[in-house]
Parts: sequence; C-alpha cells; structure tokens
Amino acid sequence: IAVQPFDQRGPCGTAVRVLEADHHLSYPFVFAHEGEIYLMPESSDRGTIDIYRCLRFPNQWTHSCTLFEGLYAVDSTLFYREGHWWLFTCLAPHPQSPARSELFLYYADSPLAARWTPHPLNPVVSDVRWARPAGRIAEVAGRLLRPAQDCSRRYGYGLRLMEIVEWDTQRYAEREYKQYLPQGKRL
Repeated sequence: IAVQPFDQRGPCGTAVRVLEADHHLSYPFVFAHEGEIYLMPESSDRGTIDIYRCLRFPNQWTHSCTLFEGLYAVDSTLFYREGHWWLFTCLAPHPQSPARSELFLYYADSPLAARWTPHPLNPVVSDVRWARPAGRIAEVAGRLLRPAQDCSRRYGYGLRLMEIVEWDTQRYAEREYKQYLPQGKRL
C-alpha cells in the first residue's frame, strides 16, 4: 500500500510505500474508531481480513488484529450504523476462484471484534453486476448508497450505486440508484 500527495492539479509528489507484505495487498479501507485511525487492506491471497492501527499518519502502521481467517474475502468495507459495525465483503469459495458475484454481510459491536455475526440472508446479494464493493458507503440526501463494481464483462467493468432500502440484523434489500458503464463499443 502506498500514499502519494495530491493537489488541485493531481499528483504532486513521490509515492511512498506505507505497508508491505509477502502477499497481495489492495483496497486500503481507512476508518476511525475511538480516536484511532485504522487500515483494513484486502489480503485475500493470505485468506484473512486484517486490521492495522496507525502509529503515525500516513506512513506507519502496526498489525492490530485479524477479523477472519480462512476466508478469501475481497474489497471488505466497514460501516457504522445503529449501534453495529457492519462488514460488507465478497467471498470466493477457494483462492483460485474470483470473488465477484456474492456479497456477504456481518455485524459486531466493534470493528475490532473477535466474533462477527453473519447476516441470516447471506449472501445478501448474488449478482456479478453489483455484488463486489467499490468504496465507502455514503449517506446522500437521506439515501444510503453503496458503490458496487460491475464485473459482468470483466473485473471492474463499471460502477453502480446501489441504494440500501432495508437493513437490519434480519433484513437487507437494495436497488440500483445509478450506473456508470463504459460508453461506445461494448466488450
């Protein structure tokens, strides 16, 4: 994982590595909890969901905890809502299988919890067009919008914003709000 300074014109400095491992790291999900800054990068090659605590922002991190082992999870995304931390993640049945079509949801009282409760409707989404997370969930004009990758043609083919319309420990439903797909020739 690397950081690079930006200004109004774009990149304005040298990229610096801030987290290295002997396995693949990507999708650096940064979040705050109880006055600390944390990083949850994708580490699906290792079969874990790991969290790192910031010692000095942005370039010094230490391993804090492992949320899951033996899961090939990609693009894991956290969101705090109504007293629970929610973990959205796409899972693959084994390391060589792409995790693009099924979204799983878990919840806990803390983002650092040792135990997470699986949502009873898991997988909550089964569709390659909008299962895989694509960034932080946002509340916009009273709507909860979950960015999702459209991987129907290939990895990262397009972006869809999914509006979450029902969500609690027993229910989950979403519908497409907007889509951003390539224009012109379809591949």
